[in-house]
Amino acid sequence: MVEDAWYLALLQTAPSWRERIVVKLMAQKGRARQAWKASKRDLLLSGFFAAEEAEAFCRFREKIDVETVFQKWKQQGISCLTLSSPEYPGLLRQIHHPPRVLFIKGSLAQLPERLVAIVGSRKASPYGKNVAERLGEDLASAGVAIVSGAARGIDSAAHRGCLQQKGKTIAVLGCGIDVVYPPENRELLQEIVATGGCVMSEYAPGTQPRPQFFPARNRIIAGLAQATIVVEAHEKSGALITADMALDEGREVLAVPGSVFSPGSKGPHYLLQQGAALVENGDDVLQACGWEDAGAKAVLQGIPLDNEEEKKVWNLLSSGTLRHIDELAATGELEWTQLQYTLLCLELKGLVRKEGHRYGRTAKEVIW
Repeated sequence: MVEDAWYLALLQTAPSWRERIVVKLMAQKGRARQAWKASKRDLLLSGFFAAEEAEAFCRFREKIDVETVFQKWKQQGISCLTLSSPEYPGLLRQIHHPPRVLFIKGSLAQLPERLVAIVGSRKASPYGKNVAERLGEDLASAGVAIVSGAARGIDSAAHRGCLQQKGKTIAVLGCGIDVVYPPENRELLQEIVATGGCVMSEYAPGTQPRPQFFPARNRIIAGLAQATIVVEAHEKSGALITADMALDEGREVLAVPGSVFSPGSKGPHYLLQQGAALVENGDDVLQACGWEDAGAKAVLQGIPLDNEEEKKVWNLLSSGTLRHIDELAATGELEWTQLQYTLLCLELKGLVRKEGHRYGRTAKEVIW
């Protein structure tokens, strides 16, 4: 399955390969690997290619050393998911046009089940940036992960607010996952991955950003989250495209009010007029999403982690998805007996909840 995912990813880097062709050829050949290796004669007989397109693909394929490409991607810490991968995000799979391939840096395993997208203007005002950062902080403290696009302005502020509260965040790029855009966000993207979040893209490594990629990227942002918040947006902003996509998928749309004298307020105010929930802080978001249960809001208990073993296990767990003890053991962080003992200690402190053989964090915070 992993190998086929890589071949599907490679197919999408080829010239003249429109998605409908990939889908039809895979349906005919059965697997992406067979589709990649199809002969020129098979390509022509499929009826999906003009002669010049088949020739162009064959020339492209001759220049590719498959094992070298796959090894390079793996060395860069890039993994690959397809729609059939168990790890593929469930909410994203439900949208009308889910990406057939996702390139990932980081981990989806540690993300909580509750995700909120925060989007807005690249040319954000100080007010907008402050609000986005505060929302990121509030929601991270409540055990909610933040989804955004790592763009300048609102996106970056939301990611940073989340990280300041040691929360998990997802950055969805409109370029290849190994391309840093904007360039000043290199450290931000590295921190997102290093702290248990992830960076993702549907575009193959090496793909440079293009204007048409960003509206397509927005459907992934909306599709990953249960709700989308628009902080600042002009009348024709891409953030409003994201909000429309969220509405099309039956997700919550929320908006932050701003000054009537600011052009950046026109987008959120329009959404509010259309019935979007008004947001001033994280509590408003939790209420709009029906997440007012005690488990959703983090209570600052100040419970200490006593040793390095407890810190290691704590970092392996999330407040959303429960992880099986076998999965925790497979990380190699602790040997089996020590892992069991440490989980028991954290459970007795009230920091870990257990369901069968699966474990997750409670809503309590810790002191390092």
